[in-house]
Amino acid sequence: MSTSTETQITQLLTDPLSAAREAAHAGRRVVGYVGPDVPVEIILASGAVPVRLSGNADTKTPHADTFIERRFAPEIRFIAEQWATGRLDFLDCLVLPRSDYSAQRLYYY
Repeated sequence: MSTSTETQITQLLTDPLSAAREAAHAGRRVVGYVGPDVPVEIILASGAVPVRLSGNADTKTPHADTFIERRFAPEIRFIAEQWATGRLDFLDCLVLPRSDYSAQRLYYY
Protein backbone atom coordinates (compact mmCIF):
# COMPACT_ATOMS: atom_id res chain seq x y z
CA MET A 1 0.00 0.00 0.00
CA SER A 2 1.42 3.38 -0.94
CA THR A 3 1.84 6.13 1.62
CA SER A 4 -0.84 8.17 -0.13
CA THR A 5 -3.31 5.32 0.16
CA GLU A 6 -2.39 4.79 3.81
CA THR A 7 -2.89 8.48 4.48
CA GLN A 8 -6.32 8.45 2.81
CA ILE A 9 -7.41 5.38 4.77
CA THR A 10 -6.19 6.89 8.04
CA GLN A 11 -8.04 10.13 7.28
CA LEU A 12 -11.28 8.29 6.48
CA LEU A 13 -11.02 6.17 9.62
CA THR A 14 -10.45 9.31 11.68
CA ASP A 15 -13.12 11.37 9.92
CA PRO A 16 -15.42 9.21 7.74
CA LEU A 17 -17.20 12.23 6.26
CA SER A 18 -14.04 14.09 5.18
CA ALA A 19 -14.20 13.02 1.52
CA ALA A 20 -17.88 13.98 1.30
CA ARG A 21 -17.16 17.39 2.87
CA GLU A 22 -14.30 17.92 0.41
CA ALA A 23 -16.63 17.10 -2.48
CA ALA A 24 -19.19 19.61 -1.17
CA HIS A 25 -16.53 22.30 -0.76
CA ALA A 26 -15.46 21.62 -4.36
CA GLY A 27 -19.01 22.44 -5.50
CA ARG A 28 -20.38 18.93 -5.93
CA ARG A 29 -23.83 18.02 -4.63
CA VAL A 30 -23.67 15.54 -1.77
CA VAL A 31 -26.63 13.38 -0.77
CA GLY A 32 -26.55 11.57 2.55
CA TYR A 33 -28.53 8.40 3.02
CA VAL A 34 -29.29 5.97 5.82
CA GLY A 35 -29.35 2.19 5.56
CA PRO A 36 -28.87 -0.41 2.86
CA ASP A 37 -32.27 0.04 1.17
CA VAL A 38 -31.62 3.35 -0.58
CA PRO A 39 -30.95 2.98 -4.33
CA VAL A 40 -27.52 4.59 -4.56
CA GLU A 41 -27.71 4.32 -8.36
CA ILE A 42 -30.36 7.03 -8.41
CA ILE A 43 -28.15 9.37 -6.39
CA LEU A 44 -25.25 8.69 -8.74
CA ALA A 45 -27.45 9.16 -11.82
CA SER A 46 -28.41 12.60 -10.52
CA GLY A 47 -24.74 13.57 -10.57
CA ALA A 48 -24.51 13.78 -6.78
CA VAL A 49 -22.01 12.14 -4.47
CA PRO A 50 -23.71 9.54 -2.26
CA VAL A 51 -22.54 9.19 1.33
CA ARG A 52 -23.97 6.52 3.60
CA LEU A 53 -24.35 7.84 7.11
CA SER A 54 -23.72 5.52 9.99
CA GLY A 55 -23.55 5.84 13.71
CA ASN A 56 -21.47 5.09 16.71
CA ALA A 57 -23.49 3.56 19.53
CA ASP A 58 -20.92 4.64 22.12
CA THR A 59 -21.19 8.34 21.33
CA LYS A 60 -23.16 10.62 23.61
CA THR A 61 -26.09 12.40 21.92
CA PRO A 62 -27.06 15.30 24.22
CA HIS A 63 -28.46 17.52 21.44
CA ALA A 64 -30.48 14.74 19.81
CA ASP A 65 -31.76 13.69 23.22
CA THR A 66 -33.67 16.96 23.48
CA PHE A 67 -35.94 16.12 20.55
CA ILE A 68 -36.03 12.38 19.89
CA GLU A 69 -37.15 9.49 22.05
CA ARG A 70 -34.82 7.01 23.73
CA ARG A 71 -36.15 4.06 21.72
CA PHE A 72 -34.56 5.34 18.51
CA ALA A 73 -31.80 3.07 17.23
CA PRO A 74 -28.33 4.21 18.43
CA GLU A 75 -27.17 4.73 14.83
CA ILE A 76 -30.07 7.10 14.14
CA ARG A 77 -29.50 8.92 17.42
CA PHE A 78 -25.89 9.55 16.36
CA ILE A 79 -26.99 10.81 12.93
CA ALA A 80 -29.54 13.10 14.62
CA GLU A 81 -26.76 14.40 16.89
CA GLN A 82 -24.58 15.21 13.88
CA TRP A 83 -27.51 16.91 12.19
CA ALA A 84 -28.41 18.95 15.29
CA THR A 85 -24.83 20.13 15.79
CA GLY A 86 -24.30 21.18 12.16
CA ARG A 87 -21.85 18.42 11.25
CA LEU A 88 -24.07 17.46 8.30
CA ASP A 89 -24.63 20.99 7.01
CA PHE A 90 -22.56 20.21 3.91
CA LEU A 91 -25.24 17.77 2.67
CA ASP A 92 -27.61 18.97 -0.02
CA CYS A 93 -30.24 16.53 1.20
CA LEU A 94 -30.70 13.46 3.34
CA VAL A 95 -32.60 10.33 2.29
CA LEU A 96 -34.31 8.53 5.17
CA PRO A 97 -35.96 5.25 4.12
CA ARG A 98 -39.39 4.12 5.28
CA SER A 99 -38.01 0.59 5.69
CA ASP A 100 -36.25 1.56 8.94
CA TYR A 101 -38.60 2.60 11.74
CA SER A 102 -36.13 4.93 13.47
CA ALA A 103 -35.00 6.52 10.20
CA GLN A 104 -38.59 7.09 9.14
CA ARG A 105 -39.39 8.66 12.50
CA LEU A 106 -36.34 10.93 12.23
CA TYR A 107 -37.85 12.27 9.01
CA TYR A 108 -40.80 13.58 11.03
CA TYR A 109 -38.53 15.37 13.46
